[in-house]
Amino acid sequence: MAAWSLPTLAENRAQVDGMFASMAVKGTIVESACTLEMVSEDQTVSLGGIASHVLNRFGDEAAPVAFHLLLRDCGHWGGVTRSATHGNNLVLGAGQQTVSITLRSKQQQGGLIAVTGQARGLALRLEDEQHRQLWPGIPSQAQLLMPGDNRLTFYVIPQRTTEQLIPGAFYAVVNFQLNYD
Repeated sequence: MAAWSLPTLAENRAQVDGMFASMAVKGTIVESACTLEMVSEDQTVSLGGIASHVLNRFGDEAAPVAFHLLLRDCGHWGGVTRSATHGNNLVLGAGQQTVSITLRSKQQQGGLIAVTGQARGLALRLEDEQHRQLWPGIPSQAQLLMPGDNRLTFYVIPQRTTEQLIPGAFYAVVNFQLNYD
């Protein structure tokens, strides 16, 4: 395999009269049922300011904040999923595939996502579009995908824990693994 490199800055200056620019391009060829849209790869979900009185007691929750994973170019094949409306039985989606999500994050008791920072006394609960809790390390219930583009909606819900509530900034990092069937 031959190695190649971009022209050096000095070479570019010699070839261009006036201003110049450069660009780095990256990508991945994936063996996957769908491709994850670039805007979904690295997201920051802002919960804004949460008034401490909203989280007075253990189990209290602040308002859910929605975020989305955008999937492009989903393929065609038969997939199965469990349907809560059909006694949790398997349902075949002809020409459709399914996806489940597995979270990877620092976990707190009860399947909540631990936060880091100055704030104490809260954690984050993640839910799917049907408001079923997503547990770190456990695949979510599979969702049917339509051929083409799909938008998966999830919610982040700040929740009070048993720890003393201390105001301050906090953050959490959650990684998502998409599992196709």
